[in-house]
Amino acid sequence: MVSVGGFATLLVYVFGPSVWWSFLGLPLVAWARLYRRKHTPAQLIAGALGGILITALVLTLSG
Repeated sequence: MVSVGGFATLLVYVFGPSVWWSFLGLPLVAWARLYRRKHTPAQLIAGALGGILITALVLTLSG
């Protein structure tokens, strides 16, 4: 979730809001992780938010 959220954030930062659909990968990955019983819902939410926020912070501070 961290990598998917971070990559989607990077795409929106680079290409603009027209690629908002890249965030649609988050529920797909979350479903797969839940289905395989690899993570809890809280872990998935924390990972997604962490990836989005950390990437946004790094991009904001670096440029």
